[in-house]
Amino acid sequence: GSRSSLGIAAVEMVVIFFLSDVVNMKKTLFFLGIFVICFAIFLALTYKTSIGRYILMQIFGVIDHIFGTTISARFGADVTHYANSDGYRDVLPKIFGLDWLNPILGRGVKRHFSATFTGEDGSKIFVSSIDSYYIEQYIKYAYPGMISYIIFIFTALGIILRNAIKYRSGLFKLIFVGVLCYYYNLYWLDALQTLKFVYVFIALALATSVFLEGRLGV
Repeated sequence: GSRSSLGIAAVEMVVIFFLSDVVNMKKTLFFLGIFVICFAIFLALTYKTSIGRYILMQIFGVIDHIFGTTISARFGADVTHYANSDGYRDVLPKIFGLDWLNPILGRGVKRHFSATFTGEDGSKIFVSSIDSYYIEQYIKYAYPGMISYIIFIFTALGIILRNAIKYRSGLFKLIFVGVLCYYYNLYWLDALQTLKFVYVFIALALATSVFLEGRLGV
């Protein structure tokens, strides 16, 4: 139900579509047309039910976030909660300026973190749950740990992109877009035990690269 995840997933599918060849584009448009018609019929029949309202709330929640509207409130969304969530995330970068948080050592994995900041409207915002994986890394491992992991991300993406260009492989393109969008989304979310899944795709890309280089004698 995260608005950022839903929005980025939609962007991801659009990017993958434009990276596809012409034949797959035509197939995608054909099946997408069938899906849109069936989905529209489904919503027309269920928009007054709980499941229909939930689906519409998620769709318009993303639209509201992009355009600053409140249409999702008609389907049960708590727009006040959305506004508080946005304000909460706005103050997260202030964690880098805390004078009691050691920027070299961090606080470690097991120590609890909480802090109070002043929002743009002057209100006090209490922060205890960190909805940003990179800021969470900074709190735990400080700049050395956070920067090390970011270097790992760019290294993996660089290798996958190089292989996508070198082998003109749709698999590498697909994995590159997926991994890039995943790590981009972690700016607004904690990993929440999902890293093991993205590591599978990174491993698949690297294993495919080794296989192709061995087969081609590179």
